[in-house]
Amino acid sequence: MNVSTCARVAIFALCAALIPHASDVFGASGTWRGTNAVPSLANDLWTNSYNWSASPFPSGAQTATFSLTTAGATTIGLDGLSSISNVTFSGTSAAAYTLGAGGPGAQTLTLATNGILQLSSTAGYPQRIDATVAFGPAA
Repeated sequence: MNVSTCARVAIFALCAALIPHASDVFGASGTWRGTNAVPSLANDLWTNSYNWSASPFPSGAQTATFSLTTAGATTIGLDGLSSISNVTFSGTSAAAYTLGAGGPGAQTLTLATNGILQLSSTAGYPQRIDATVAFGPAA
């Protein structure tokens, strides 16, 4: 093989290895913490990965879980979130969360096509969605 052919084979192999993980770039399923080991980096924004158990923050085809008692934010701002597939509230010790900051209808929560908004039978507190809820692909 000449150098050009070797380079093409190497690029193809690299692309084949990365493509299955492409969705990881756009989001990771995670659990809201609302605070972290570096409190100065936490805030009330969904799009701040420091607020989540996984990085980057959940979006697209991922699942966001709200199941923890938290000393951090329980009203979550949705600025910058394009869409999310699944939102689950569960756990007897989960805080009472509000999705959407700024008052009723001030923000939008877009559930992706086939998305699920779920309140588990184990949820210990009522949950609130102040955001306008849109269904389908993000506009």
